Amino acid sequence: MTNDYQPPLPKKTRAQASPKKPKTEAQQQKQQAKSEQQKLDAYLAGLPPDQLETLRTDFLQAYQEDKVVMQQYRRNGFKSAAVQALFRGYVKQRG
Repeated sequence: MTNDYQPPLPKKTRAQASPKKPKTEAQQQKQQAKSEQQKLDAYLAGLPPDQLETLRTDFLQAYQEDKVVMQQYRRNGFKSAAVQALFRGYVKQRG
């Protein structure tokens, strides 16, 4: 038996254990899409109420023939995730 006891080595933290991996292209695209959505949401939040209402009215006129969209709108209005996504796309397309 030897008397050369040493305390266990400290465990490496997660950051020390593995170096940061470069982001994949998919991760970069996801981050970019998230950033664009945040910018668009900030733009919409900053619009005067009358301009936002005009955009919403124009959107509804553009999609009035789409039965699925209109059904979602009647059920949940602009709280519907599908309607919100289409509305964001509509606003983005208009420039």
